[in-house]
Amino acid sequence: MQTRKDKRFDNRSKETFKKDIYLGTAVESHWWNKLLVEAERCNGFGFNNHFSHGCGNDGRYLETGTNTGGADYWAEGWVFDQSFAHGIEVKWVSSPGRITLKKADVACYLREGSGLFIIQNVSNDANLRKPKDHDIKKYLSRLDKACADSKIVWSLMLADNFAAMMDEFNNYRPIKYMGNKLGVVIPDDDWIRYASISGVFYR
Repeated sequence: MQTRKDKRFDNRSKETFKKDIYLGTAVESHWWNKLLVEAERCNGFGFNNHFSHGCGNDGRYLETGTNTGGADYWAEGWVFDQSFAHGIEVKWVSSPGRITLKKADVACYLREGSGLFIIQNVSNDANLRKPKDHDIKKYLSRLDKACADSKIVWSLMLADNFAAMMDEFNNYRPIKYMGNKLGVVIPDDDWIRYASISGVFYR
């Protein structure tokens, strides 16, 4: 009897999936720590409290059936004159032009009342896609170099803005590079309108 493939794997083997999860978690943690530094030096926003909120934030593989939904972090703080206290999902976008969100993830974030922390490569000449060798140290070094060259921009989107964005962009369709899971593709010029604050990382 053939074992049914785990839908989480998309078009990957289990081993590649596990390596991707470990790498992706390390990258998200790296970006979050950079945001905390920005919060200390930026006049536009700050955190009063924050902690790890999601399931599996240490990069461990979680067996099928484990509830892995939910935003990566919980934060309480302010952006300009608006205070907030909700989950924040870290979204690393390695190439310019668009962001892609899975329908199931969007439903979870909306149910929780979470926002997004989007980090995006905005340079067409910087190849920052996930490395096939999964070398975390080298990859993080490349990301830091891109930050120093102002090729990466970050945006914090509070929960109300995220909900408003998803009211506008709800044309879900199968996404081939996400294993044909239902998702929505939002061009940069559209999603950036909903960002609460944006910037480049401190050099």
